[in-house]
Amino acid sequence: MEMNVFTIGHSDHKIEVFISLIKQYKIDVVADVRSNPYSKYHPQFNRESLKEKLKESGVNYVFMGDELGARPKDSDCYVNGVVDFSILSNKETFKNGIARLIDGIKKNYKIAIMCSEKEPLDCHRTILVSKELKKMGVKINHILYNGKLEDMETTEKRLVNSAGLSIFQMNASEEEQIKTAYKNREREIYTVADNAEKYGE
Repeated sequence: MEMNVFTIGHSDHKIEVFISLIKQYKIDVVADVRSNPYSKYHPQFNRESLKEKLKESGVNYVFMGDELGARPKDSDCYVNGVVDFSILSNKETFKNGIARLIDGIKKNYKIAIMCSEKEPLDCHRTILVSKELKKMGVKINHILYNGKLEDMETTEKRLVNSAGLSIFQMNASEEEQIKTAYKNREREIYTVADNAEKYGE
């Protein structure tokens, strides 16, 4: 069977707009992968408020920030104060979270992995979670701010194009270029979104 999943960033959407995007793609479940599911800037996406609004619209809410958040409580995941995604992705807790998503997908739930960032490339829902799901054969579609879909392959092309790879790296295979671009972006995420209270990752 083909396995599919969506991702979405709540960004600064009004709650009605966000829910309309969810309903547009017939999403059954919103899987919240924010480590801290609260927003000082956009309180409509605080965990309890969001869960209630989704429930009113017939959509289930599942908090998965403890398993799939980008700011784990496990100190072993940090190197020089920054999370190393290669370490995090090998932790049992993270693997269990991925397994839960796969199980839901196989049960034919239409799931949207939600975090806060507007741009998929600025968020661990892409650079960490989607990357691991893709390895397992899951087809990923990112719901962009304007409501359009972008498949993971297109997202990865943008990732490589934005990575500023050296001439030596550009001569590497496409697979190696993507791998390098992911690693570069992983570090940049903490430059772009180090204000965790704003982004809730």
